[in-house]
Amino acid sequence: MSYRVSSLYTYPIKSLPGISVNSLVMTHSGPRYDRHFMLIDDNNTFLCQRRQPDLALFKTTLKNEGIRVERNGSQIDIPFNAPAQGEMINSKLHQEFIPVRALHSDINTWFSEVLGQSVRVVRQAKNHMRHVKNHDDATVVFADSSPVLIIGQPALNHLNEKINQDFSVLRFRPNIVFLNGQPHDEDLWKSIEIGEGLFNQIKKCSRCKITTIDPVTGEGGVEPLKTLSSYRKENNKIKFGVYFKLENAGHAIVSVGDSISVKS
Repeated sequence: MSYRVSSLYTYPIKSLPGISVNSLVMTHSGPRYDRHFMLIDDNNTFLCQRRQPDLALFKTTLKNEGIRVERNGSQIDIPFNAPAQGEMINSKLHQEFIPVRALHSDINTWFSEVLGQSVRVVRQAKNHMRHVKNHDDATVVFADSSPVLIIGQPALNHLNEKINQDFSVLRFRPNIVFLNGQPHDEDLWKSIEIGEGLFNQIKKCSRCKITTIDPVTGEGGVEPLKTLSSYRKENNKIKFGVYFKLENAGHAIVSVGDSISVKS
């Protein structure tokens, strides 16, 4: 079977919209600069579309060595190497506490004014490593659990046929989307090659409420979780897409159009 990469996405700020790109530099923490920043509130808890669906209404684009964030006719540029300042903060990400530092006050003020609440943009503290559970050779920055999420377009097409709607793959926030094959072939992949990269499977991805939020309007609903629960539930969790980790030393480049070779 000839599998081929059809689209690539990176998400520089956790829970904000992703950016479609032609190539990704893959590292042991996932795509370079993926979930590089995170928004936290005054309780030092991360902001998430699960609780604030309007985070979907931002627009993010890549700029030279950074990103531009836009909303309501206003915009701000954030360099990837934007210096952090102030004291160390123990931010809460689900049930985990992560040491972070906030970016410049101007950036925090812009987000606070746009969202109508006090927030800070943070970076992970230097030298802190979040290792993937049961995979000490893989790390993440602010991703929930694993470095690289892969979804097959056939799986999405199959879901859309069942729902009789045309849901975008953006609801599932993948890094790599591929064409060809049968729905959920990716479930069976243990080791694959894409472009310069060798990847091994970590686990299937458990889906949450974010998939029910329209990535364009920010409006919520019950689909696609309602339909997915009828045929993709395992151990009381809904699975869609598969997490992988990079096995190469250093980094590897993956590009749209690359073939995917299944090793095992």
